[in-house]
Amino acid sequence: MKKLIALTVTICFMACTKGNEGGESDTIAPNAVGLVFPENNSECSEGTIIDDKNSSIVFKWDPSENTDTYTLQLKNLNTGITSVFPMNTTEKSVTVERGVPYSWEVISTSNSSTEVVKSETWQFYSAGDGISSYAPFPAQLISPIYEAQITPTNNLVNLSWSGSDVDGDIVGYDVYFGDTETTEPFQTLVQENKLENIKVTSGTTYYWKIRTHDSQGNSSTTNSYKFHVN
Repeated sequence: MKKLIALTVTICFMACTKGNEGGESDTIAPNAVGLVFPENNSECSEGTIIDDKNSSIVFKWDPSENTDTYTLQLKNLNTGITSVFPMNTTEKSVTVERGVPYSWEVISTSNSSTEVVKSETWQFYSAGDGISSYAPFPAQLISPIYEAQITPTNNLVNLSWSGSDVDGDIVGYDVYFGDTETTEPFQTLVQENKLENIKVTSGTTYYWKIRTHDSQGNSSTTNSYKFHVN
């Protein structure tokens, strides 16, 4: 009888631990959502006008699997201020300033996992009365990433970024680059989204940012990124 009980316990233990060998976790991470509205790199004119300065826009995204909570993060690209809205639905009405550029993204979280997953980041202009031409969106700095530690080949680095404009009339980029945060233009009206083979010195921290120009005389400037050369 004792042998039968011991055998039963052993079988139960093996069944309960199977699939978790090697310390694998039973938790399932959430998936990233697909953003729906406002559309990326667009002028958003679909909203409810509140007054001369403000309107409300309903942000929408597709549901994601294994997700209990969504967090909408909305950034005013003029001020750099980010507003955060946690919820368990897939849409949210938010008051925005008219004629202002914004970026937005949604973070997915699950009650059964510590992992959080972020969607793509989209940007748009909230429509405003009397605006015939919008400034370009601030460029998105791609490489080197913020506070990167890099070991370049032959002490040469490459900068890359992406730019977009509702009106589609970007004419060039000014590249600010140097070893102080208050850098002067390093090269102006660059036509491509990159600048290659820039000479750097080991043991130095560098700062860079991009100013984007359009054909109507509008411009926008990013915040500074910094990276360290080993």
